[in-house]
Amino acid sequence: MADLTNPEFFYHALLAIGTGALVGLEREHQKDETSRLAGLRTFALISLFGFLSAYLAFLNPDYGLMVIIGIPVVGAFALLLAYIKFKKDSPGMTTPAAMLVTFFSGVLVGYDLLFEAAVITVATTFLLLSRKRTHNLANVLDDDELVGALEFLTIVVILFPLTYYLNLESPLDVLNRGGIADLNYILLLVVFVSGISFISFLIIRKEGANRGIEFSGLLGGLINSAATTASMCNLVKDRRDLASKAATGIYLATGVMMARNLIIIAFAEPDMSTAIIVAPALLFAAAITLALGFIGNEKNGDSTKVEMKSPFAIGPAIKFALLIFVLSILTYAADQYVGSGVVYFSAIAGLISSAAVAASLGGLVTIGEISSRVAAETLMLATTFSVIGNLLIIRTMSPEVEKVALKKMLLIFAICAVATVLLFIT
Repeated sequence: MADLTNPEFFYHALLAIGTGALVGLEREHQKDETSRLAGLRTFALISLFGFLSAYLAFLNPDYGLMVIIGIPVVGAFALLLAYIKFKKDSPGMTTPAAMLVTFFSGVLVGYDLLFEAAVITVATTFLLLSRKRTHNLANVLDDDELVGALEFLTIVVILFPLTYYLNLESPLDVLNRGGIADLNYILLLVVFVSGISFISFLIIRKEGANRGIEFSGLLGGLINSAATTASMCNLVKDRRDLASKAATGIYLATGVMMARNLIIIAFAEPDMSTAIIVAPALLFAAAITLALGFIGNEKNGDSTKVEMKSPFAIGPAIKFALLIFVLSILTYAADQYVGSGVVYFSAIAGLISSAAVAASLGGLVTIGEISSRVAAETLMLATTFSVIGNLLIIRTMSPEVEKVALKKMLLIFAICAVATVLLFIT
């Protein structure tokens, strides 16, 4: 952008108008009058103002104060709008805050940061559109769960960027990026697994009672099959007539757990060599387990609520991260100092969390510490131990569910055992 006769000036000006108009269109779409006080044209002009301020500063350093002057100007305009909204009994700072962001979006266009401007604009529009959904989310969660979720997000926002640049000296260098216990990588896996779990948890919390125990079982397997099994057994303490449905929910949770493990190992290892090896065994076991859950299942719905603890909080997240960390160190030490055969003993951790086993194995394969074949075999063993863990929970917590579920759960265990043996010998 050399001068005002350059066609790029008009292109960038139109882009600035477009970014502001997109946000303004969303505001104008709102039903209440006060949200439409500043609509498409207002936001387009604010973005254009930001663009011109940055553009002039970009052309001539003497105009460098234009952007700095623009901030209080737009800020004052936003405060005026907030006051008008307050006088109209419609308090709220969303639209005024969106004005400031839109101004800076125009500034980004003025400095030729087009991609950044587009990202900010889309993100802003998405946040504005998600108003009802975020309000519903706040209503679904209780106070402790909401605080836990916010704390978790705060840790991720702070720790994840910090660990990206971690550069510790030996022997703590194992925590650096690419190390045996790469903290940044562990956090990424925690976010991935906890994100899947939290979405499932929200759906169960909101829709579970309407869709039935089977629905909760399916999604519960994405959270934690052991926790789901315990929740199903707890239901039967007060409602013995639900033993059959609780058993069905446990089968479905166990089958989904197997598929989830495959998804985690595929995510944890970018080239997916381990996932390709273990996929036939896991999918075979998951398909039969899910079929056992659906076959003979009564289709009538129920309004029983399955209680699940939110997985999206500091406590569960830290425990999961520590488990991945410990498994990664122990598996690496076993492979280096004892022999690859000992690595298989890490599968016992599947009694606690086969997801953590999958995550740690994927990380070690990625940095070349263990082979994809060993990782695949260990993951299948961990999945089998997870089934054993569910069996133990049933036997300990609910004789009623055990009477109904024992034969099928033993069959599921046998299927996993056979699939594991076939994986070892092929």
